Amino acid sequence: MDPNVKKDNVNFSDNDYKNLYEYIQSKNTAILVVMFTDIKGFTKLTETKGDRYANDLRMKHDEIMREVIEKENAGKIIKYIGDAIMAVFTEPTTAVQKALEIQREMDSFNQTRSNGDELKVRIGLHMGQVAVDNTLKKDIFGRHVNRASRVQGLADGGQIYVSYPVFDSALGWLVENASIGWKAHGFYFLKGIDKPAEIYEVFDSRSKKPMAPKNAKKKTVIPGIIPMAAATLLGCLISLFIFFYEKTEIIFMDYKDRDIVYIDNEKEFFLDGKKGDKVRHPVEKISKGKHFLNFKFNSSRHYIGEFEVKSGKNIFKFPLLLTEIPSITEQINIADGEIITQNEKEKKGKYFYYANGEKIEKEIIMRLKIHDSFIDKDVMRVKINFQLVLDGKEIFNGEREYKNLINNSSSTEIEYETLWGDEFEEYGVRGYMNRSTISITLEGNFK
Repeated sequence: MDPNVKKDNVNFSDNDYKNLYEYIQSKNTAILVVMFTDIKGFTKLTETKGDRYANDLRMKHDEIMREVIEKENAGKIIKYIGDAIMAVFTEPTTAVQKALEIQREMDSFNQTRSNGDELKVRIGLHMGQVAVDNTLKKDIFGRHVNRASRVQGLADGGQIYVSYPVFDSALGWLVENASIGWKAHGFYFLKGIDKPAEIYEVFDSRSKKPMAPKNAKKKTVIPGIIPMAAATLLGCLISLFIFFYEKTEIIFMDYKDRDIVYIDNEKEFFLDGKKGDKVRHPVEKISKGKHFLNFKFNSSRHYIGEFEVKSGKNIFKFPLLLTEIPSITEQINIADGEIITQNEKEKKGKYFYYANGEKIEKEIIMRLKIHDSFIDKDVMRVKINFQLVLDGKEIFNGEREYKNLINNSSSTEIEYETLWGDEFEEYGVRGYMNRSTISITLEGNFK
């Protein structure tokens, strides 16, 4: 590395800013993910092997980086700083993908160098807004570059460290990929930055294991001046406190078209973000323990799943089970002088719901029989018998009569009538009549 190059404070030329601004404009974004990388031990390598050897190795490094980062316009390298590279991306998921790909490519390259020096790259990612009113703010961008550089400085060769904004935004993709692991290392103090930053590591779980930052100052809760015995006791008390009262975070995956979830048939929980977001959080706190979650598709069709909230981070991505109460619809048209004495339909179905923490399964038989239907003096008269048998027990058996003037050009609505119900479900009828036609529906609904 050129000793005159300083990575602590990156200086950007007018051309660097021009390239950056053009990239932002082409992507129509105000937010960027900044990637900062460097080669571990490059200065020592230069001193021991010479400039020519080191530069040849760095050129191969630069070639790999360009091919990975700028392939299909995924990202853009803004500046080469000796053995370091600063690149930008518009998508956090893409940035993390490319970081993982870089490490895989470096590993592949190193396998070809049985007798040579290996390329070990350290990567740091940070994300933030860099443009306001469609204008690049150089000071804001500089702060994000600085933070990405500091995050990278905590990493060892072959590691990828990311700040919390990047991790949180890419979490949906991470959860979907079983081969990708991540580890929360906690809060660390970064050089020149007052507040500690939450550091996460992303890695290929098939070939690597996470490792906390070395030689870095981690935020702790025990002051160094406390005597050892007192510190030990306080540490135990804090551990017990964390065990029982650790912050709980709940993440729902892939519930893109719902803003509300129902927990335990008792309360609505609104989700943050907006429809289409892959990762959503409940706005209000959900207590620890076992629950069931209910998405109400409509009054008769729900999607339900069981889950358990524990201390720490909870990520729920489970296939919700469909539960649906069946219905019967019958429609007839009576010709002048015709008499329908019997027209019967039957529907069987099973459904379930949760009550008082238990799964309740039901089986329903629904019967709808139209009889004694005829036209009398321009009036259509229809008698219908409804029967409901729930879990082998008849809960309703009764008849209703409906009338309609056949010379009435507008439809007559048969308003919904509840035939039977309890605190969890109910059954009723609804329909319409038009001239000599009747359409009637016997349906069940969740309460």
